[in-house]
Order: sequence, then C-alpha cells, then structure tokens
Amino acid sequence: MLKNIAPYIISIFIISALFLPSCEPIEADVAAYVQIDSVNVTTDISTQGTSNHKITDIWFNLDGSRVGTFEIPTKFPVIAEGKRPVSISAGIIKSGIHDFREVYPFFKIIRDTFDFVGAEAIPYYPTFEYKEETKFWIEDFEDPGLKLHTNDSINRLKQIIDPNNQNNHLGHVYLPDTVDAFLVYTKINIKLSTTPIYLEIEYKSDEAFSVGILTEQINGSYEDIRPFSIIKASPEWNKLYLNLAEQFNINPGAISYDIYLFFATDQGGKANVYLDNLKIVSF
Repeated sequence: MLKNIAPYIISIFIISALFLPSCEPIEADVAAYVQIDSVNVTTDISTQGTSNHKITDIWFNLDGSRVGTFEIPTKFPVIAEGKRPVSISAGIIKSGIHDFREVYPFFKIIRDTFDFVGAEAIPYYPTFEYKEETKFWIEDFEDPGLKLHTNDSINRLKQIIDPNNQNNHLGHVYLPDTVDAFLVYTKINIKLSTTPIYLEIEYKSDEAFSVGILTEQINGSYEDIRPFSIIKASPEWNKLYLNLAEQFNINPGAISYDIYLFFATDQGGKANVYLDNLKIVSF
C-alpha cells in the first residue's frame, strides 16, 4: 500500500516547490580589516626625552566599545560599515613580564574616524604622544654631570660616547674581575602617590642586574628594600617599563622613595652594562 502512494507524495512536494516564491540568500556580515604594521612616538626632546619606545600592542575600540588587544604588527577584522569613530591606545609589557599587558597610562589615546568598506583593509600608522600633564625625571647621559649617585669611592658609572652614534652619550658600568658589585641610586625623594609612576629604562648588558627602591624613614635613615625586578642580560638594546607605584604601595610608611640599580658578577668575573634614556614618569 505504502509503495503505491509514495510516488504521488513525492510528486506533490515537487509541484509545490515549483510554485513557492524564490528567496534571496541571506548575506552574513562581511568584516573589514584594520592593518597596523608599526607605531611611532613623538616627543619634545628638550622636556620629554627620547622618542624611543617599546610599544608592543594596540588596544582598539569601535564606537566606544572594545574590539580587542592586538600585538604589532597586526591585521584584524572589524564588523563595521561606513564612517565610524575609533580609539587606539598604546599597550606595553608591564615590568618586563610578557603575560602582563596593559595600556601605558602616559600616552594619549588616539581618536579618529575610519571608513570601513566591505572586506577591504585600512592601513594605519599610529603616532603616540605623552599626555601634557606627564612629569619627567630624565638621565640621558648628555649633560656633563651624572644624576645617578653612588657611595662607592670609585664611581664605576662613566659617561661615554655611543660607538654607533657619535652624537649620543651612554652610561657605562664596567666591573673588572677585582670588583664584584656596584650600586647607583637616584636622589629625588619621590613622594608616595596614588597616580601611576613608571621607570623607563634602555639597556644592553652581558650580565643581569637588579632594580630596587630606597626608602627614607621618619627618623631620617635610609633603608634598601630587596630588588623588585631582575633585568636579564641582553646582548642587544632593550627597553623596559617598570611599575614603581606598586612597589611604593607595598611600603607605605616611608617619607619618600628613590630608585637604585645594583650590578654584580660572580667573584672573579667581569661585567659590562650600558644604560641610556632613563625616565621616571608620573602625573
């Protein structure tokens, strides 16, 4: 019985399909793209120091909502069409720890309008600037006197001419095999603050060295706190952004704070450390 009616049912479905209205295919949203191959920083070198940077990421917002964080160079999709407001923030590796990424609070947010079209890519080259309210302490080793102090009778931090750029000066620490440690420190009496405070430091070193804080106590004495950052040796120039406010807040009882750099070798070893463009930046 079923075999006899099956052909009629199939025929009815075929005939019905012929008379159904045709449907246009539903088009999914087509993503446009933003392509950022590199970023720049511009500074007033007389008051803000060098424009050297190590911006690793951009944080991208569309219409005030976050799209994502992208490591440079990057090309990423954005579901958008037409002219739309965007904002771009500069991202860094916090205190040299690759898993800790954050927006650097001292750079202005870039605000612009992008015209998104279909699947096309928009090439963009952001240039960041420091915010006007940023304050700087700078040791770039260009002035005759050094701003870093030591209690060592022989100051092993020397100002030298950059062998790769005769117009630039560097700080050079050399520890011979007869000296296994050396320390330098700032003397600017930084006050505890709830606002961000960072140390920017550029270096090249064949030995690891450490960064720590000195605290001025109520009785006028100074105490050195254990180093909060061990900077690994680097045969090439590198730049780090070290969060100081977090360290100050761990020790809130001090009157003021200073930063020290401690260099050491195994006994009988030698060390060369090159420094440039140290900045303590705050609001």
